[in-house]
Amino acid sequence: MNTQFADAQKSTTQMMQGLQKLAQLNIDVMQASFAEATKTAQTMMAVKSPQEFATLCTAEMKAAPEKATAYGRQVRDILTAASQR
Repeated sequence: MNTQFADAQKSTTQMMQGLQKLAQLNIDVMQASFAEATKTAQTMMAVKSPQEFATLCTAEMKAAPEKATAYGRQVRDILTAASQR
C-alpha cells in the first residue's frame, strides 16, 4: 500500500514538473513572439519599396515553420522527460 502511494506521488510530482516546464516554455514563446512582432511591425513601417516589403515577408514566412518545428521539438522533449522519470 505504501509503495502504491509512493508511486502515485512520484508520478504526480513528475507530471506537475512537466506541466511547469511546458507552461514556462509557452510564456517564453509568447514573450519572444511579442518582441519579434513588435520588431517586425517597426521594420515594416520603415519599408520604402515593394521589393523590400517582399523580402521581409519572405523572411518571415521562411522563419515560421522553423519556429514551429523548434517549439514542437521542445514540447516533445518535455513530455518525453516527464514520462521517463
